[in-house]
Amino acid sequence: MCNLLQDTSRAAIDAEAMLVWWPEMSQSRLMFLVRTAHQTLRLMARQQGQSDLQFWETILKAIPDPLLGTQFSPSFRTPMTLLRLLESRRAEAEHRLQSGSIRQVTTAMRLCGSADEAVRRNLDLLRAGLRILPTGRLLDAGADVYPAFLDKALALTPS
Repeated sequence: MCNLLQDTSRAAIDAEAMLVWWPEMSQSRLMFLVRTAHQTLRLMARQQGQSDLQFWETILKAIPDPLLGTQFSPSFRTPMTLLRLLESRRAEAEHRLQSGSIRQVTTAMRLCGSADEAVRRNLDLLRAGLRILPTGRLLDAGADVYPAFLDKALALTPS
């Protein structure tokens, strides 16, 4: 997941993560919360015999759409609510930036003339409040490898 923070020009970055406005929370704290929620969801899915990619995709679709989440057992509610809360800050980032695309925003930030003091202050303000929120996908050659990554991190599959 840390690779998302290193290369925001990845072709798939807008599918793998979103910008959220949360100046009160550090990027590392946000990553910890997301990782914990994703690992919890993956473990619960595994315990219910639902470790396939289709079930993971259904979980991800149910985060922004709570009605889809009604099909899951109540144990899924807490991590999904946490992810919904984190994702709710996306609207504020989009409002401030007039874009939800990480690639567009980071490209615009790179192209800004930071020699201008006002521009530099605005960029510093943006950097202080913007966070990158992983969506639960990590694409490699078009395939989502994030569930396998979680399984390996949780030692659910051999190394």
